[in-house]
Amino acid sequence: MSSNVLLRLSQGHGIRSFFQPIVDSRNGHIIGYEALSRGPKGSPYEDPYTLFTAAEEAGLLAELEISCRELSIQRFFEQKLSGKLFINFSPKALISPSYPRGKTKEILEKYGQEPSALVIELSEKYPADDMAQLIKHVRGYRSEGFENAIDDLGAGYSGLLQWSEIRPDFVKLDRHFVHGIHTDSTKLAFARAITDLARSLGCRLIAEGVEDFKDVHTLTRIGIHFFQGYFFARPSENPPQHLLQNLKGYSSHLDYSEQHGKLRAKDLIRPLTPISPMEKLNHVWQRFQEDPDLSLLPVVEDGRVFGVILKSKIWEVRKQPTGKNMLGRWNASRLLSNNVMQVNGNLSLEKLSEKITLEESSYLRQHFIIVNDSGEYEGVGVAKDLLKTITRQQLHQARYNNPLTNLPGEVPISRMIKRNLANHKIFYIAYIDINYFKSFNDVYGYQLGDDAILLLANLLKRTPSDSPTFIGHKGGDDFVFICESDSFLPTLRWVQHRFNNEVKKLYLEEHINLGGCKTRDRDGNYKVFPFISISVAVVSSTMLDPEVPNQMAQSESMAKYHSKRLAGNGIYVLKDDSNISSTSSPISKAVI
Repeated sequence: MSSNVLLRLSQGHGIRSFFQPIVDSRNGHIIGYEALSRGPKGSPYEDPYTLFTAAEEAGLLAELEISCRELSIQRFFEQKLSGKLFINFSPKALISPSYPRGKTKEILEKYGQEPSALVIELSEKYPADDMAQLIKHVRGYRSEGFENAIDDLGAGYSGLLQWSEIRPDFVKLDRHFVHGIHTDSTKLAFARAITDLARSLGCRLIAEGVEDFKDVHTLTRIGIHFFQGYFFARPSENPPQHLLQNLKGYSSHLDYSEQHGKLRAKDLIRPLTPISPMEKLNHVWQRFQEDPDLSLLPVVEDGRVFGVILKSKIWEVRKQPTGKNMLGRWNASRLLSNNVMQVNGNLSLEKLSEKITLEESSYLRQHFIIVNDSGEYEGVGVAKDLLKTITRQQLHQARYNNPLTNLPGEVPISRMIKRNLANHKIFYIAYIDINYFKSFNDVYGYQLGDDAILLLANLLKRTPSDSPTFIGHKGGDDFVFICESDSFLPTLRWVQHRFNNEVKKLYLEEHINLGGCKTRDRDGNYKVFPFISISVAVVSSTMLDPEVPNQMAQSESMAKYHSKRLAGNGIYVLKDDSNISSTSSPISKAVI
């Protein structure tokens, strides 16, 4: 490709801006997007690594970075994407004497934005030759209001040095330590250490490259809340702005299969036209260029699967001096990789998951070939589709039975309330949740957060009551306690008193002496949050009419609002329109 083409690309012509969301696992909110630049579709420079490497060799890296940066900022604010914009800065370009200082701030001002809207990402994979100069320039950006992040922590050797000197606002844990962490004790130990370090330095940690629900679950339990990866969303020119809607966008045949039968491997088939063993590799390369998301193509003849052709293998040949000629002469069989997992389409997803988990090769865990009972090619399966589907099943099951507490979930709770109302029973619904739970999780991590939830669940199960009760767990720290007796208050006081006292055993001595734990509030300022406690909001069935839409939700919301104002020192009871009471006297002893 001529230098003129690179020059035009460095000026922004043909550059495309993609965005990938960064997600807060605690609430599903998108906290920002990373900007990713790609060259013209179908060109050799479509791949960002190829594009930026060629630009560096041509001495155009700084120009290309500035052009990509302006396009990303423009597209980000045009789409009114929420949160912060994360943009990669090359450390080598940043310390270059010819690097245009103040250009990024100028671009932001052009679109009416402040520096605080942008996070500068510095990759550990591409360290600067002069660390002192890098630190100087990054501190200069910080003084102007920019935030910064260390990308790919663990991929190189300078990450901890950068961390100690730059004091980043965010650190991105490299995908190497994320993939398979649920089965790798070494990766888990590393992630725990980094999590503890980030917490002590007031730095937010992002796990990138997540594709597996089990890895997400493991990381959240050690206190990592922010995630980026294909499990949530792929990079896109028009990225999702509401994650929950995006995650629900699975294909209709999966919806049907979940409702009408057990899912099997064939339900995950992605139809992909195979190539023959005799097909020329330059034609195969063209297939890859037509669809940049393809990483392999199956090689099939008369239904028999011979193996796959990997895009990476063709690229290794093509970049050689005589590579194009070789691709024109060689057949697909020349680069055939027959080390590929084949599975029967009737294999259950549970068995398929086990098979993939036991596979040692990280590559083989990503894709698999699906065949019929005769061993003939049916299509390709992708591990992330499997993981998303299993996750969806687990979430569906959790609505019936919470996996942490083993209590009835959202669906049985709703059915119990509707059944009691239909039978014209007088009963009371207590909505119980934990105050200051987010701040506790921020400081102590999800493992101790789960311990607090289990403490509450076990106390509810042990409630001393002579009348029929129903205990449910809607999810997170939200519980429901349904009782037919009007003498429920002593029971709930007992739960509240025991929890508020026993939960202090989870705190460190320094936080006991402080009266709570110190962490950032929603505005990013440090403050001391009180010990966690429980709020109890009670709604009488006499307040509910099953024929009135949204009345139950409105009553629950009203009661919860007033109970939160009691700060764990009382129980709010919503009896009827004219008779609202609260019990807010201090609890001096358990009621048994």
